[in-house]
Amino acid sequence: MTTSKLVELTQDEAKLVEDVLNHYTLPPSERCILRNTVGFVNKTFIVEIGGQKFVLRQSSSVTLPEHLEFEVEVLRYLESVGYALSPHLLPNKRGEYLTSSNGNFWMLQDFIPGEIRASWNDVAHFEGEMLDNFFRASAAFTKAAVAFKPSKSYPNFSLAYYTKNAEELLEGAMSDIPESEGKTIMFGRKKDLLNFAEATQREFDVLSYDTLPKQLVHFDLHPGNVHYEGSRVVGLFDFDWARMDCRISDLAGSIGQSCYVYGGKDSGRYVKEKIDAGLAAYRAAYGPSEFSLEEEQRLIKAAVQGYAFFQIFFVANWYRDHIGEADAADVVLHVRNVCLENDYNSLFS
Repeated sequence: MTTSKLVELTQDEAKLVEDVLNHYTLPPSERCILRNTVGFVNKTFIVEIGGQKFVLRQSSSVTLPEHLEFEVEVLRYLESVGYALSPHLLPNKRGEYLTSSNGNFWMLQDFIPGEIRASWNDVAHFEGEMLDNFFRASAAFTKAAVAFKPSKSYPNFSLAYYTKNAEELLEGAMSDIPESEGKTIMFGRKKDLLNFAEATQREFDVLSYDTLPKQLVHFDLHPGNVHYEGSRVVGLFDFDWARMDCRISDLAGSIGQSCYVYGGKDSGRYVKEKIDAGLAAYRAAYGPSEFSLEEEQRLIKAAVQGYAFFQIFFVANWYRDHIGEADAADVVLHVRNVCLENDYNSLFS
């Protein structure tokens, strides 16, 4: 079982968080503030005041302000349509949902109950009712999000963007990384990775993927981004990567981060039984598809491949900042294997 890992704040962190909280109208009770160490991108603090819990999130310095504005729109929309699983944002004293303080942007949210039961790199026991309800929650989110329309144009990258620009993105992500185990793992099979991306893009072109109707997608639906009570999903969070794309991209992300083996000699290999179970649960919850079964299966296969290459691009950027960590090269090897060590035709036959 994977749960939040809470640690006490350093003196500097405590001052930083208190400065931010002063922007909000909160109960004057004594505060207990801890930092949640789970997560790759943002810093998250759990704030307990007078029996109430809140989540204070410090956004990464590389996150564009425009995307944070988009994320605010998304969460406000989900609240407006009564979607119960996403966090609610709290406005600051100026009535704004983004607070700029100490060179960073911050969001204050209510606390979603439950616990994390697995994550993208801890899926060995993610099966049965947990997996079934995860995919049902993915379908329910897709249905809740379908009518969302952003108020203005925001930077937006569809799934096909990453395979269409594969060489440029991979070179850009890896160019300033010093010689290291992770770089050797990635660039040792660079040609194979680019061939994989090219083949996926050809399939996207045949399927006219980028012309399909677009809607709001979470784009990062993995077991570590949901809370459970028992085997029931009670919360869905972390909308950092939310964007407009074909709904199949969210289903691909759900498969692509929950149905494989992580670690060991088979790291990166998908488990077909989990994929089949997840698809059955998703389809039961989603209802009639706008695609024929054959067309949808082909779209899902292409999207899972496209998502695998997107993970290559993301992890290449992540590795640059985590190169000295003990398991960093293992993460690189894993995502490389996801692309190159699976027979996607048999997985989605």
